[in-house]
Amino acid sequence: MKRMERRSYLKGRLAATPPGSRSRPTCCTGAGTPASRGRRPGRWDSARVGAGAAPIRTPEGWLEIYHGANGEHRYCLGALLLDLESPWKVLARSREPIMEPVADYERTGFFGNVVFTNGHLVDGDTVTLYYGASDSVICGARLSLREILQTLRSPAS
Repeated sequence: MKRMERRSYLKGRLAATPPGSRSRPTCCTGAGTPASRGRRPGRWDSARVGAGAAPIRTPEGWLEIYHGANGEHRYCLGALLLDLESPWKVLARSREPIMEPVADYERTGFFGNVVFTNGHLVDGDTVTLYYGASDSVICGARLSLREILQTLRSPAS
């Protein structure tokens, strides 16, 4: 199994370090940083962006499932597709969330309207995603890798 060279998580935000680089990776927000990994004004991930579980190797690139929140503190999950050989290059990013808080236990609890990824298990096309809901419960959901990648291929991504 091929691994990414190095991964670095800065302030809870995803950043990848180029192989052989001695400098710190570019963080996700702020002046001069890649907009593709930072907060996006007017979108579902406009206020906060945070890394999820380890990336998943696919033929199309490294698939990273991450969480983001809007100004109303509604946390959802989205996906990034990173280049296989140069994982600091973002190929695509979710325009809309791939998972949103819709069930009662995701909308109400200690901190309501929250879903965030804790980890996953990949078996063929199925990703069993373990996630927290409303900072109160741990849940599991099954998603299709093919369907997640399809959302990233759409012209609107």
